[in-house]
Amino acid sequence: GWSLRVCVPKELWAVFGPIYDRHRGAPSKRRTSPMTKQVWLPLAAATRAEAIKQARLKEVWLESLYEEARGEVRGSHLNAPPQRPATLENLRRAVQTYFHRLEQGAETVPLDDYERQIVLDRAIDDASGMTAQPTEDGNLQLVAKSVAAQAGLTLPPGSPLVHEVAGMVKAALVEHFNREVERAALQPIGQRHPLFNGITPETPPPRTMTVEEAIAAFKVERAGVTPATVQARRFKFAAWQELLGPDKPIALVTRQDIKTARDMLMKVPAHATQRHPGKSLRDLVKLAERDGLPGMSSKSVRLYLETLASLFRWLRNEGHIVENWAIGISAPAGSKDDPRRPFTTAELQRLFTTGPYATAASSSRTWAFWAPLIALFHGLRSAEILGLEARDVATEDSVIVFKVRHNAARRLKNDQSERIVPLHPELISLGFVAYVSKQSAAGLLFPDLPGDKGPSIDAAGKVLMRWIRNSFPDPDLVFQSFRHTWTDALREAEIPDEIQERLGGWKLPGRSARGGYGMGAKPERLAVEIAKVRFAGLDLSPLRQLTLDRSGEGAETSGECGARDRA
Repeated sequence: GWSLRVCVPKELWAVFGPIYDRHRGAPSKRRTSPMTKQVWLPLAAATRAEAIKQARLKEVWLESLYEEARGEVRGSHLNAPPQRPATLENLRRAVQTYFHRLEQGAETVPLDDYERQIVLDRAIDDASGMTAQPTEDGNLQLVAKSVAAQAGLTLPPGSPLVHEVAGMVKAALVEHFNREVERAALQPIGQRHPLFNGITPETPPPRTMTVEEAIAAFKVERAGVTPATVQARRFKFAAWQELLGPDKPIALVTRQDIKTARDMLMKVPAHATQRHPGKSLRDLVKLAERDGLPGMSSKSVRLYLETLASLFRWLRNEGHIVENWAIGISAPAGSKDDPRRPFTTAELQRLFTTGPYATAASSSRTWAFWAPLIALFHGLRSAEILGLEARDVATEDSVIVFKVRHNAARRLKNDQSERIVPLHPELISLGFVAYVSKQSAAGLLFPDLPGDKGPSIDAAGKVLMRWIRNSFPDPDLVFQSFRHTWTDALREAEIPDEIQERLGGWKLPGRSARGGYGMGAKPERLAVEIAKVRFAGLDLSPLRQLTLDRSGEGAETSGECGARDRA
């Protein structure tokens, strides 16, 4: 029968034997010395043409083993990548690296025409023979396993990925041999298979960020966000990383990939990761299908999509991707879009007669008394209110305002959230200015916030939520409902969109470029507009009456804050 005898490069004699045995699966019976100078490989071929084709594949396989042996000689095996499970994406990258090595080792084209014709004829035979080679060929699959091993990737026996990577290795060899034909024929080098576009002997495969690497880089770039935002994003990014695949090159993520991941998210039960720690999202979906559990709300999925869109927007700006495929993908209709709703007048009236409003002593007014009123008349979010410092109540152009800005207690939701909001006349009439004047300018506006280890915004937020929950059974009513109620009041008062944007800390959709010019409305104008906010039918006169305590104090004017430093 036919066989192939190959001489091992001299510099590899001392290390090649064990590598050859490991990939072959058994020690050579012919070898009697630790030094491996040559190998004999049987060829199961009936004709010389078939034997030549098989021999070429064997040579390709041996070349991949030589590369591994050279790594040991150089000592690079000490820094070899750790073994990890193979995925289709990181196998693609391994094959691209393999193709680059093939191109680097391309045969030098002889100057002599006769010798060049010999090289050309062999390259043509190699290209046609490899094109006809089935991916099921055992020798081709041996090469595939070797390519994966050199990249630190483990291919389990019988894995369908063996067939996939064998097909990619075949494509690499066909591309390489066709380029050999063109080099020998002195023709321009073409590029056929898209997997190897741009890869030349001088140009290695582009280093593409994986999904996991892209998320890690984005977290570093956005390290200055609030702890609450960091925590919220942590769960969302972990979900995207799992569903898109941590090793998938971020540039290869398609719009369909995102839609498929979104559809999977829609099936994940709410709070499932806390209730079943350690389970994958796909396992949680199976659990939900088995037990008939409802999936995640459209609102929650939209927040996940917004997080992914922000990642892709940053990647596009940094040049890592060409298109932001996450833009425009929304959660399918079916569940309630936003679980929060405004308060009715009757509900507001009930709230402002219970809890912190049930006492008759104005001296007992604490943070819990003022926070809901500030939210109702000024539209501030709970963290914006509870994190105010005393110096954030100041005078701007003779107008008393809240200065909503970042501080040590909390960061704002986004850049638009930083703003000034004039005090509503209703809050002044209720004695708020007198309350502010009693606070230390260097501390929190509400130093009496609850908390085991000192004032805590989170602890205070939970107290307010319990108050609302105990007052109403409707889960759609939350503290944020005050902001929804206030927004409706802005519309009822027909306050211009630009002023609404300034007061609410929003960037309204469809805003023209002209809106970004100038300083915007001055405090006097904002004060006029916010004074238009009214809640028809809401009677707060009992609270206003309580403002007049035994000493007769309580009448306030804007001038009482005039001495406060502007900050």
